[in-house]
Amino acid sequence: MNRPPAPRGGERTLKIDVHTEQVVLAAMLVDASTRRRLVRVLPPERWQVPEHRAAVVALAEIDRRKVAYDPAAVKRLFPDVDVDYLAQLTAVRPDVPVDLAHYVEGVRWDALRAEAMRGPIADLIAALVDPQSDPAKVKSLARGIGQTFDAWRDDARILDPEDVYAQMCAELDARLEGHGLYPYGLDAIDVYQDEDGLPPRLIPGMKPGKITIVTGTPGSGKSTLACRIALGQIRRKRRVLYGAWEMTGPESLELLAVMSLAEQGERVSRKALQTGKGTGVEEMMAAVKARAKQIAPFCRFVRNPFQRGQAEDKKSNDRNLDIIQHLIEEVGADVLIADLWERCLVDEEMDAVKRALFDQQKICEETKCHGVLLHQQRKGAAGGADPRPTAAALRGTGAWWDIGDTILGCFRPGQWKAVPDDLVVVDVLKQRWAPWPLSIEVEFDPDRAWFGKGTSVPYDQPGGGGGSDEMDGFLSGGGKRGGGKRRHHG
Repeated sequence: MNRPPAPRGGERTLKIDVHTEQVVLAAMLVDASTRRRLVRVLPPERWQVPEHRAAVVALAEIDRRKVAYDPAAVKRLFPDVDVDYLAQLTAVRPDVPVDLAHYVEGVRWDALRAEAMRGPIADLIAALVDPQSDPAKVKSLARGIGQTFDAWRDDARILDPEDVYAQMCAELDARLEGHGLYPYGLDAIDVYQDEDGLPPRLIPGMKPGKITIVTGTPGSGKSTLACRIALGQIRRKRRVLYGAWEMTGPESLELLAVMSLAEQGERVSRKALQTGKGTGVEEMMAAVKARAKQIAPFCRFVRNPFQRGQAEDKKSNDRNLDIIQHLIEEVGADVLIADLWERCLVDEEMDAVKRALFDQQKICEETKCHGVLLHQQRKGAAGGADPRPTAAALRGTGAWWDIGDTILGCFRPGQWKAVPDDLVVVDVLKQRWAPWPLSIEVEFDPDRAWFGKGTSVPYDQPGGGGGSDEMDGFLSGGGKRGGGKRRHHG
């Protein structure tokens, strides 16, 4: 070959992979179907070598006229095209390479780098060297660079068929070996304890890259259930990143320790711990301290670093989600507990929350981290005073329903009626790969933070009447405990 073409003038600081462009251009010359596809994927402005750009202009015209490539005709119509150079390219590469997609992405990447150098990076450098630049403008320009490169990542989404097939086979083999299920670590909701021969209740459970939503009204037990799920994952040696934004990190760690001791039958009273009074309280505190020290290395807590009300940070949900992704990657987290998730947002407009939820879903997929997102219910959204959680009562955007692979609703009858507070009802409001809705009554001791046996009960969608009679009927016992409105499986 006579010479490698020189990079584009005026971009001396940007090194271009000339060989990558040569491979793609040769493939476009020797194969009409490849040419037809790539003149749309890689228009002339994406090529950085001037000779290559001129050739692509000619090839685009050939494609428009639906005629074969002819060097003489090209030279006549486009005198600037070096047809001898193109002949050398096809002589060296007479066939379309099997890994052409790799080279196409290389051309696209170089084009994006060049675009960034000419645009946002140049603007950022100009702002940085100017001592009079507004700091808010500099920050905005810096964020704009990240958004520029995100566009390239988002465009590259077509999956290789062989890769898709291989991943599917690996998934099937894993299920055959018993690795397809990821328990929450709480038998009461993981398995049908009162019905023999049935598969696990929640499928696939805490699978990497998926999302569980835990919802309920304030005080319904969301945070307690999430803490118990975290303990179950810690016991399975999965690394947990705990966004302690409803309860603090120390409060959550104390609850984890109390739960762990209760599972072993040790009597530790949360009331005694909170008041510092009661028989044996010093021994309880010593036991909690010792257990918390064992748990702490496996559950990393993060305070809420997200500020509200600052003008320069307004509409910075993207920045905050970047922080979350960085924390997941830094910890190597297998599980993210976000209590409450919306507290990471500074822009709570409906459309902004929707975009942020889908971004959170993408973060979980990319990091292979299972997200447990806690979210409030709208009280009485069904049209009455019924406090039981429903999918329709998820506060805010419908994106909560869209991204949730599993949605668990919490309800404590003892919170709303003068009955013993010894029960948490967990309603499975959605799961993608197994039946729903389902309802489980779980034995519960709030003072010990202890979850016991789970019993399947009939499920009935909370009604919209909302009268006190309906409320009294449900709370008077319900389910298998008798005396209340029975719920049936959907």
